[in-house]
Amino acid sequence: PSAQQPPEPLSKKQGTVKLLFTLKAGNFHGYIAPEDGSKDILFHQKYINAEIFDELERGAQVVATVKIIEGKAYATHVDLL
Repeated sequence: PSAQQPPEPLSKKQGTVKLLFTLKAGNFHGYIAPEDGSKDILFHQKYINAEIFDELERGAQVVATVKIIEGKAYATHVDLL
């Protein structure tokens, strides 16, 4: 038997944009606090629908498509509610 676990399926979670930050020019990140109380979801402008990034602000209600990688939650898509 393989020691590798199967990849976790994608899930959708509603939440609130908690934090937006820039590590360097053009490198935008943020965190979403899920309504279900699970771990914060990290998102990166390059990996979500980038045109929405300009509309995101702290406190915005969103729904994120989430992928779990090595125990951490990453958004692969974010939409405003």
